[in-house]
Amino acid sequence: MPGPVKAIRTLMFVVAGLTFVTTLALLVAEGVSAESLGTAIWYTWPAVLTLVLALRVPDGGTRLRRGIIALEIFYVLLGLARIGQGDPRGMPNLIIPIVLLVLLFQATAKGHFAGTRRTAGTGGYF
Repeated sequence: MPGPVKAIRTLMFVVAGLTFVTTLALLVAEGVSAESLGTAIWYTWPAVLTLVLALRVPDGGTRLRRGIIALEIFYVLLGLARIGQGDPRGMPNLIIPIVLLVLLFQATAKGHFAGTRRTAGTGGYF
């Protein structure tokens, strides 16, 4: 896998892990009730999807890349919604999705997901 693709996969694992840890902290802090379980499910479904997509990154594929882009756009919109609500966590929540989107649009990452592999620095295919 090219460097940007490795970074994409690693960041996706970080996002999923942080979300799961934060959700567990929420359940510990509030206790387990129907309301807290519903909140936990709402917060974790994007992380589950992120984990599933991250596990498929080595295989590549155009549909996978599009799915990751759609998910990251969703995360950007969530971050913007938090900023709009005056939540100070909105700004940090924008950083990783934007970095992932930048990485996804690099030529080597596009080549990986398109099924063609670029050699580093030569611009050619092998």
